[in-house]
Amino acid sequence: SKVRNYNALNSKKDIKLIGSTILHYKQTPSTNGLANELLSNSSPIEGTCIIADYQSDGKGQYGRPWLGRPNQNIYLSVILYPKFLHPTQAYLLHAFSAVSVSTLIKEQTSLLPTIKWPNDLLIQNKKVGGILIQNAIKPHTIEHTIIGIGINILQKEFPDFNRPATSLLLESNQTIDISEITKKLLEILDFNYKRLQLSPRALIHQFNTDLDKTIPYKLSNDGNITVYIRRLNNDGKLHVHNTLENNTFNIAPELILTAHDG
Repeated sequence: SKVRNYNALNSKKDIKLIGSTILHYKQTPSTNGLANELLSNSSPIEGTCIIADYQSDGKGQYGRPWLGRPNQNIYLSVILYPKFLHPTQAYLLHAFSAVSVSTLIKEQTSLLPTIKWPNDLLIQNKKVGGILIQNAIKPHTIEHTIIGIGINILQKEFPDFNRPATSLLLESNQTIDISEITKKLLEILDFNYKRLQLSPRALIHQFNTDLDKTIPYKLSNDGNITVYIRRLNNDGKLHVHNTLENNTFNIAPELILTAHDG
């Protein structure tokens, strides 16, 4: 697709790093895929944002399809070079991105979203957004990261999934301008990226405030154990509660399998 300027978003006055360069496509298979191509063929400046009106082959966590309608939702990817993070701190990118989307929803509507580990946004137990993070790791640094974000804004009908989907329009009954809310998202991402460098614990605290603590998960090393995530610790481990044995313990995030409902 031909790239054109997204003029409504190119307000240099408000946007410092994230969104300072915007590539806007009418349609693309995947904004994360385009970001990967850019990184393979060039050296895009940090904060480069790829926006599409429609994604024909979007993917979410675990390779699941992300299905949406043209011109009704946010589909974007941001390229970052968080070399200030050690690979063991990649969990901070989850906190940074999920908190940014949660903040956007709270600021733009009267809704109270929750975060489903690791990167889904729910409203009343229905999925309204998802985040896919792809990192290029070197031994002591994160060379680059692509943060893909999808948020259902105006869509009214969804395919059947184990967990029902929804949109900001359906939940708030507000008509929302896609360009304006996308611009606001870039401003929040930019602000929180600075917070990520200066005060990551504040982001973790906010993440834990918004974390949905009612969702059951299985453990990959013992499928008989069901746990509930209580918080993300400052060291990146998850503090979980086993209700059957009524005990709590810390585990590595990779031991958490997807929630029962997907």
